[in-house]
Amino acid sequence: MKKLILLLLCLSLFACKRNDFDQDYSTEKAATAYPTPINDEAQVMATLMTMSYVGKKHPDYIFDSLNIALNDKSYITKGEWGLAWYNFNTKKSLLAFIAYNKQQPGTYALCIRGTNFASVYNFFYDIDIYRQADWIFGKSLPDSKIINGSMIAFNAILDTKGQEFYPNTGDISLTDYIKQIFNEKQNPQGVQRFYVTGHSLGGGLAALFADYILEDVVNIENNYNKSLYSGIYTFASPAIGNEEFAQSFENLLDRHRTPAPGKTQINFKRYYVTNDVIPYLYHNISELENVDYPLTTFMKLQLRAFAKTVTIPLKAEDMVFEHLGNGNKGEVISLNIKDLPYKPDLPEEVNVVGDFTKYGDWSHSHNNYSILIGGSYVPKR
Repeated sequence: MKKLILLLLCLSLFACKRNDFDQDYSTEKAATAYPTPINDEAQVMATLMTMSYVGKKHPDYIFDSLNIALNDKSYITKGEWGLAWYNFNTKKSLLAFIAYNKQQPGTYALCIRGTNFASVYNFFYDIDIYRQADWIFGKSLPDSKIINGSMIAFNAILDTKGQEFYPNTGDISLTDYIKQIFNEKQNPQGVQRFYVTGHSLGGGLAALFADYILEDVVNIENNYNKSLYSGIYTFASPAIGNEEFAQSFENLLDRHRTPAPGKTQINFKRYYVTNDVIPYLYHNISELENVDYPLTTFMKLQLRAFAKTVTIPLKAEDMVFEHLGNGNKGEVISLNIKDLPYKPDLPEEVNVVGDFTKYGDWSHSHNNYSILIGGSYVPKR
């Protein structure tokens, strides 16, 4: 408990002052100057990922905002996607939705929103790292563990039913909806393509849900003998599991790398911006002071102290976190925020936490991730 409180105090310093520059305006300017997208699936997934941030707090408002965004033909998604299942857990501020492609029957995408820094629950999901939960799904290796906060968020989404006011799919859980679309009697057209995507906390959860859905719900190993393509796209994800969990995920990718009739092919891509501090958590947090910001010596010392505060208890209890995709079974793609043709008025040097969070917010922006790979800029409504 003491370690958790200490980490909370440290991270509070970095979260206490969010950006006070107009990031939305800056991102929109960057989007208008960036090259025209070419509409590959990564760009579509990035655009769907940004739509998860589109609304405000009320479920009705988010529901309407999602439908407006999905039907907007100016985005790279071309208005070709519709809302199939949706849930916003108002208490815990967790948002997940499933979209379906109206032009390509049998194509679905599960999208999971990242951290809402205004939510106390979301904040604890991110920092509850000194407790680890067993990951027992799929063909996980013995001792596969994930961050306890991620496990709590996973279960919260898993156990929450869809919004009751949404026709046909309301009032059923995510698991039940997945079973429904993969059931030939309930969905004769079947599923040919199933995507999972998310940003930040949502990126880590996307990997968990992909493993759970493919191996446990659909049971692609033993019970599913149809051709299926699954694309897993994560953006700005922290490392959420130990080495055994990462290896279990690598094994899943290795078993399903090659397309074959009656088999499942899985394509995994993890995107991260080199200047984004979130992917440093909690795999290589000691490298934070080397992030490419104009840090003063004083700020580097603060970051070094912060990293030691976090990592010393982890080392004492032999907790090691590993990023997914580092075993070369998937694809890890680095992006450079400096490639954007426009940026906000950032401080010339970073000497205080407030300046650090400005650079951090800009590098972590979900819309900037989307723009950097050619996806669409989706403003909040």
